[in-house]
Amino acid sequence: IQYILITLHEKRINLHYYLKSLSIRINLQILQEHHVRRLGP
Repeated sequence: IQYILITLHEKRINLHYYLKSLSIRINLQILQEHHVRRLGP
């Protein structure tokens, strides 16, 4: 039972980091789009 709890905890941590990196990637994309729009004609 303890093993299952540990794997659940690890999965939750992995999900947390995955979502974090995903949101960072989206933020970078938005920043790049704004930058390109600003530099554009």
